[in-house]
Amino acid sequence: MVTSVTAHVRIEEFLCRGSGLCEAMSPELFALAKARHAAALQPELTDPELISLAHTVAECCPTEAIVVTETGEGTAAAR
Repeated sequence: MVTSVTAHVRIEEFLCRGSGLCEAMSPELFALAKARHAAALQPELTDPELISLAHTVAECCPTEAIVVTETGEGTAAAR
């Protein structure tokens, strides 16, 4: 059985302090914007490996500014 999961990645800009850790860990998913806040380069993910990476980076964010929410079959709404 194949399950379809989509993860939505967003940055809570009011929490972000622009440490750059997310960009260092995953430059394919995150970058620092001109305002020195992180930006999600791929705000919607379907690849399980990228979803897992987004969760890992979110867990390492020093200000908990990265929010990853999953939707679809067989998901826990958010980790």
